[in-house]
Amino acid sequence: MSQSHYFNPDPSLDHQHQIIGYSLSGHNFSFKTDKGVFSKDKVDHGTNVMLKAILKDQNNFPDQAEITALDFGCGYGVVSIVLQEILAKENIFNQQNWFSLDINQRAIALAKQNAIRSGAKISFLESDGIPLDFGK
Repeated sequence: MSQSHYFNPDPSLDHQHQIIGYSLSGHNFSFKTDKGVFSKDKVDHGTNVMLKAILKDQNNFPDQAEITALDFGCGYGVVSIVLQEILAKENIFNQQNWFSLDINQRAIALAKQNAIRSGAKISFLESDGIPLDFGK
């Protein structure tokens, strides 16, 4: 199977693990990545811009103590891990319920490892987001 632009779903693909760093709003993170996942060498520009935009608008978040969030296409876990940590440390949401999914088995495995390393509490699911009974 040829390598796609975003990822390679072949679980037998050779590994090439690495740790990458990422900093945002005075918070430092590290993520384990691997060959076969999207943006394995650094957090991609689009994700970086999105995270900055979300945190820039944090004063406009609803005044509530709890949030439930879905990270659809979570990759190796950047968005859910970064937001969970920053929102908690800045006392924006005291109770956070994160659900993250990705179609790439290797990405989900890495996201789980990264969540454990960072202490994030996230529920992960390998899925394309379409219910099995869709269209029946």
